Amino acid sequence: YSIILFIIIIWVTYRISRFIILGRQKFKIIKAEYGSGTVFIDITNQLNNFIVDNKLNITLSNGIPGFDPTPGVVKIANIKYQLNNKIFSKKYVEGKLIDLP
Repeated sequence: YSIILFIIIIWVTYRISRFIILGRQKFKIIKAEYGSGTVFIDITNQLNNFIVDNKLNITLSNGIPGFDPTPGVVKIANIKYQLNNKIFSKKYVEGKLIDLP
């Protein structure tokens, strides 16, 4: 029984520490726009759906919104995000990896 109890204690400790660490790093996309020139579409919800363990790792492409807002033109994404109650902004060019935070 002592081995089983030891394993349970280790597992519970791991889960609690993971909860505490992830709880400190609150990361979310506040606003994200994708397009070029004067044509931009909101992709905030889509990017938030791709966040896993407080990280966003995805290649910027037309696959995120599901269509091309400005065909034949290289697009950018303006991303405003929150991490630990601080606001940051970054720009990405189509085809590049979004790796946040």
